[in-house]
Amino acid sequence: MIARSDYNGRTWTKPVALTSGQKWHQAPSNVWYANGCVYLVMEQRVTQVIEHWYVGELAPVLMRAKIGDDLTKRESWTFAEAPQFNEAVDLTRVDLVGIPFYPYVPAAGVKLAPHRDMAPPGWLEANVVQFSDPGHFWYDPTGRTFHLWMRAHTGSMGYAAIAKVVEAGPKPGEGSMKLELETAPSGKTVVYVPLPGGQIRFHVVYDERGKLYWLLSTQATDSMRRPELLPDNRYSLADNERRRM
Repeated sequence: MIARSDYNGRTWTKPVALTSGQKWHQAPSNVWYANGCVYLVMEQRVTQVIEHWYVGELAPVLMRAKIGDDLTKRESWTFAEAPQFNEAVDLTRVDLVGIPFYPYVPAAGVKLAPHRDMAPPGWLEANVVQFSDPGHFWYDPTGRTFHLWMRAHTGSMGYAAIAKVVEAGPKPGEGSMKLELETAPSGKTVVYVPLPGGQIRFHVVYDERGKLYWLLSTQATDSMRRPELLPDNRYSLADNERRRM
């Protein structure tokens, strides 16, 4: 659903649906402006096989519209082609970093202790960034590449999930868009990157003056505590702590 305000948020038009018959998810994540366009991410739940928290079935779809177009109209938007997590990521290839931290069942949760379940791994709540430093490995001088930094549900701490979306048009801000996984200079596939608080909701904004990003996230305090020893007033597992900004 999307709505427009012509009065700086004091009043809004009635919400308009851009799709129908689909399931979508997102937190209030960032919005990115580039190439005369506005970019944001919504996550589509593609399948409905997981009988627990379904972040393994989310596809992060980058959406693009021209600044000045009527954003309440579906034809103003281009949606990126994107696979869901458990289609894009082969967790049998992820090793040496302890991801996932707990055992899991692909289509269901595993009860580790009373009120402490491990849902299948996934990604969610994407932020959009572009690398502006020409010296960075993932800098794209054409301006056609957008990186999605996402909360990583792995059962562990300090990692975010990433992917990239590349535009296929002759100019930046044009053509179709497709999500793919990033690669390291070694050729290895990159899904997880160290990020303080990447295990829970975080927010990223760009500072034009300093040419750097600001990160607002949550610090974990007891990430290695056994689930059965967590205090009764703590929700879920240790990676779901949200009390230290």
